[in-house]
Amino acid sequence: MAHDAPLNLVRINRMKKQYQILLAIIFVFNSNVLAENHNDSQSDKDVREVEQLIYEIFANHKKNLSMDNEIISKKGSLDFFSSGGLLQEFSPETKNQIFESFSVKPKHVHCISLVAGSAVAAMFYVEGSEQFKGQALVPNKLCRVTEVFVKEDGAWKRRVAHWSPIIGGQGTTSTSVND
Repeated sequence: MAHDAPLNLVRINRMKKQYQILLAIIFVFNSNVLAENHNDSQSDKDVREVEQLIYEIFANHKKNLSMDNEIISKKGSLDFFSSGGLLQEFSPETKNQIFESFSVKPKHVHCISLVAGSAVAAMFYVEGSEQFKGQALVPNKLCRVTEVFVKEDGAWKRRVAHWSPIIGGQGTTSTSVND
């Protein structure tokens, strides 16, 4: 039995090393999980903020009968209209477009954080009717929308928008910012 004592000591030391390695792996894994959860919570916050902003934008359009360009990035926004018109460039200084009537609502809003705290992509549908001042009524506006928002000076601003009419619905009649 005295002969087995050094062998048992070797086994104990080997088990201690394995235990230390296991603890180190668990510590590193938990650190990564905590870091990911921190990023996820920022991403989740970003998603909630942009989703809320989208609903606010449409509510403001209805209330003010105007498109507010304060949501446009200071670098501008590149937009494809649902009319199939050419790519349009907006800036915060672009003249606000005025509505004669507006009842368009966003539906099924889904957002994805692209860069936590910096960029979010939003995808949703819109449905309702709208009429820009001096243009024909669009009685059945039904579109898919994709927009990208960036965080500037603590606020979410639109950088890109793409609107596509859904079969059975209509896009806008406007083909440019100047219509």
